[in-house]
Amino acid sequence: MPWLAFAASVAGFAALAMAMSRHHKQVWRREPSRRRQWLLHLAGWALLLASLGLCKAHAGWSGGMVWWVGLLTLAALLVTFALAWRAR
Repeated sequence: MPWLAFAASVAGFAALAMAMSRHHKQVWRREPSRRRQWLLHLAGWALLLASLGLCKAHAGWSGGMVWWVGLLTLAALLVTFALAWRAR
């Protein structure tokens, strides 16, 4: 289950990054519409909360929070490096 939580975290951070005009334009070569930004923002936060739920189900509240923070850190680094690589 931690792998599913990690995948949800990566997808959540990627959606939040795509909700930003700069990153959306960097990847898709066009400005996002307001509706698309709102939907990506909503999906990003929903996926991050889903990853929290998966971590909680895996290790309980105290252990799940530790797992979640660790997975969020790794997922944020992965998305950051992917966007930096895409810029080149």
